[in-house]
Amino acid sequence: CRQQYPIYLKGEPSAIFVNSFPKNNGALCPVFKGGFGNHIFQFAYTFGIAKSKNMNILVNEKVNVSIVFKLTVDVRNDSSDCNGFMTRIEKFTAKYDDNLLNFNPEKSFRVQNALQSWKCLHIRRGDMVNMGDNSFNVASLEYLTSAVNYFKDRYQNIIFIVASNGMSWAQRNMPSNISVEFIQHSAVADMVTLATCNHTMAYFGWIGL
Repeated sequence: CRQQYPIYLKGEPSAIFVNSFPKNNGALCPVFKGGFGNHIFQFAYTFGIAKSKNMNILVNEKVNVSIVFKLTVDVRNDSSDCNGFMTRIEKFTAKYDDNLLNFNPEKSFRVQNALQSWKCLHIRRGDMVNMGDNSFNVASLEYLTSAVNYFKDRYQNIIFIVASNGMSWAQRNMPSNISVEFIQHSAVADMVTLATCNHTMAYFGWIGL
């Protein structure tokens, strides 16, 4: 993992960021909320919208994605221009909202909310456990056991790597008949570690294999 770490940090920009956007159209500013994983979703979603509409992206140099990745969008030390942009907010979480793309690209907007892929499986505990409105469900222990067995049945010599902000729960409930390592470093280091794994699954945090 240490050898690959610079790939994900300040090195040569990934090919996905090597696009240059025309300046004659408007700009989009992602509104970053939540943790580092959320920020990546929010930037990626905004990047996709901007590319489809030939727009620029404006990002502050102090936000996580600017610090961790070498972006080739419009990174500024003063992004206050974004404060004057109109705001477009997705209606649903993890569900495709086509209305989010229904705007004039000659104008500039702030793009807000989770902006997570509607095709992405994201299961977590943490703050979800104590929500009283039943907006979200957390996965059962049976689901966790079934997910672990899924990979055990298909691969040999597996080491499960668990990253979570609910580590005590994870340590109590991960099956005991497997090889498992629990990591709890910075959000960036954890994500880099999991990104080097062959497979990942989401549960109370992220599990890499």
